[in-house]
Amino acid sequence: THQPEIEDLDLLHEDSVELAVATYYNTSASESSCYYLENTLFNGVFGLLFWDVIFAPLPGAFFNPFQYRPSDFYAPDFNERRADLIDQTWSSIQSTDQIGEIIKQRWTQKHGLMNPLVHWSYLELELIERALERIEFAHWRAIFERILRDLRNNRAGFPDLVFFTPKGGYLLIEVKGPGDSLQKNQQRWMQYFSEHGIPHRLTRVTWKQN
Repeated sequence: THQPEIEDLDLLHEDSVELAVATYYNTSASESSCYYLENTLFNGVFGLLFWDVIFAPLPGAFFNPFQYRPSDFYAPDFNERRADLIDQTWSSIQSTDQIGEIIKQRWTQKHGLMNPLVHWSYLELELIERALERIEFAHWRAIFERILRDLRNNRAGFPDLVFFTPKGGYLLIEVKGPGDSLQKNQQRWMQYFSEHGIPHRLTRVTWKQN
């Protein structure tokens, strides 16, 4: 089993252990650069990029106007039925600049519409643009490939925090409070991150005694 880099912090007690760590990182950097996003960033960018794939009007996929996802969203043949559209999407994104162009367009066209992977209230366009500047294309691609491989299970288990480091680049941080441990889906993502050179860390928190 992959063992991530571990950081132990002793912090003043807060209601949210994740926000406590985000505050710790933000006070150690010159600008606000650590965000509590959990599953929303990568899923959201994926959902916007693959919007036409998700909502392709295939036979049986949609049977009423109020569906926020196709009926076969979690079916084993979801990818197979949309193979051409998926290939078109992959061929349209060869760089983070191209991802950014599509995201801006979709943001304008689709903002507020329901999508099973996009949580609008957590996703600001400015934040996505910053993430695209910092996270290299190969990492986006690798993460999208794994989400697409199993939409039901791989949409969860992402690290809690995204930290844009002062020297450039980024770091994904999974936060665990006292007595908490990594879940299986979190371990699987960290193993995958390790295989693809995606920077990540496990931060374990204990509360300072008054």
